Amino acid sequence: MTLRIGLVGCGRVAAKHFESIREPFELVAVCDTDPAARDQASSRHDVPGYGSLEAMLNEMALDVVTLATPTGLHADQTIVSAKHGVHVITEKPMATRWTDAQRMVQACEAANRRLFTVKQHRFSAPVAALRRVIESGSLGRIYDVHLSVLWTRPQSYYDLAEWRGTWEMDGGALMNQAIHYVDLVRWIVGPVESVHAYTATLARRIEVEDTAAMAMRFRCGALGTVNVTMLTHPANFEASLTVIAEHGTVRLGGVACNRIDHWQVQDVPPPENPEPSQNLYGDGHGPFYRDVATALTQGHPGLIEGAEGMKSLELIVAAYRSAQEGRRLSLPLDL
Repeated sequence: MTLRIGLVGCGRVAAKHFESIREPFELVAVCDTDPAARDQASSRHDVPGYGSLEAMLNEMALDVVTLATPTGLHADQTIVSAKHGVHVITEKPMATRWTDAQRMVQACEAANRRLFTVKQHRFSAPVAALRRVIESGSLGRIYDVHLSVLWTRPQSYYDLAEWRGTWEMDGGALMNQAIHYVDLVRWIVGPVESVHAYTATLARRIEVEDTAAMAMRFRCGALGTVNVTMLTHPANFEASLTVIAEHGTVRLGGVACNRIDHWQVQDVPPPENPEPSQNLYGDGHGPFYRDVATALTQGHPGLIEGAEGMKSLELIVAAYRSAQEGRRLSLPLDL
């Protein structure tokens, strides 16, 4: 079974998608409003290029569309794709607004189409090892969780496009850069009971935050913290996740939580720790696409499908609301 796929948005992250689109997927079209980016992708992959999603959907018989566009466009692009009978893969964050994410899920359900959100770091070997040892019960009760995303995004990064660093299209350090790792915390440790957050724009000329801190209480009773900044000088430093539990301590480090820095678990030897990629996108796009292919061809649920993709978004929306209102917020959100 061949799945005909069109990719929308030929910018920075598109390269990871192009290299990951393999059988049973067949890339048949690309789309971008930027003629130079569109023509380059069209020529390189020998497929037609379109200046609008609507034109591509009207002219091409597609099974799947991948949205690698600014976040603020995802909701409307997902809805129009679903109405054309096309399954949707959307880059993170799936939306900047909670209501938009709800509209996306509802539109795909109404059209009997499926919606997948790219959270490729769930497929990294160190993350998978940590999740397995927690699920097995070998770590025992989780007491404390610490997430740090200490990266750099200079002003020149935000100046590349008008939509960068805006609330409408992009989101800040929490929403844009840290969402992958907030997703890992939520996926590995479980639901969050409440959150209290602070955000600040300390050094960049942008609408959104370049630095954030949040405290969490998980429903399992554990406490947790998230520390995020895009001001680390002079380069990206780390994205690390530390879990302190009844029977051990595990720390994932590297620039993208893709290395086991510490593994001391009672009766469980450390797993293999391959040399991690230095690419912030990691190596998970390929396994993500294979998971989507299995879901679509065999009818299995995808790992990050539909409402599952909303869970990390809910936590970040709660953090923003907590920072704005200066109070602790309970989850689930009442929006």
